[in-house]
Amino acid sequence: MSPASPAGSPAEEILKAIDDYDIDLTVLGSGHRTWLGSQILGSVSTHVLHSSPSSVLLVHEWLQEPVTGRALVGVDGSKEALRATELFSRFADPGRCVVTTMAVASDAQPVLIPHPAMARAYESYDSSLQEDLIERAGWEAEQASRILDDAGFETTTLTNLGSAANVLLKEGDSRRMDLVVVGSRGIGPVRRTVLGSVSDAVARHAAATLVARQSNSTPVV
Repeated sequence: MSPASPAGSPAEEILKAIDDYDIDLTVLGSGHRTWLGSQILGSVSTHVLHSSPSSVLLVHEWLQEPVTGRALVGVDGSKEALRATELFSRFADPGRCVVTTMAVASDAQPVLIPHPAMARAYESYDSSLQEDLIERAGWEAEQASRILDDAGFETTTLTNLGSAANVLLKEGDSRRMDLVVVGSRGIGPVRRTVLGSVSDAVARHAAATLVARQSNSTPVV
């Protein structure tokens, strides 16, 4: 869990303002993406990112290239991912941003099967399973793209197989995405909650990350 901050600290003052004014989105800077920075982010940004009841946009680095911004929206068919897509569509400008929606199907772990006949049968099953997962991921990416298309964005869709956090970060870097958008699980009554593994990893390493959560005034898709 994120370290506790004393009352009156910048992090606690920001969190108090989020609650008092029912803020939908909080924007924070967190320095450069150094090795140390990727480990601890910074005490204020870490505490707010992990503790905010609503969405947080965390910026490590501003990509100095022009006029049109590029955003990568990671989806997995969950209501949190669709909420992230809808939130992004509310705040971004379709005239200045092109969007790629990406769904990642988890790759199956290798299984050691000593008998050759059994191994061939398993390989055939595993290949069929992966095809089904990729097809499902494609449907999820298209679902998010329809939300963005309806909001006036220019979108493309991608699907891939692997670890969601690793694939999103690799795609974000290779395509020099200005922003990666991910959903985060809801928060409980106990002092908020730790981020999920995917959103936490992306927030630590991407140039900028929008971590979307439900807030009182943000409708669930």
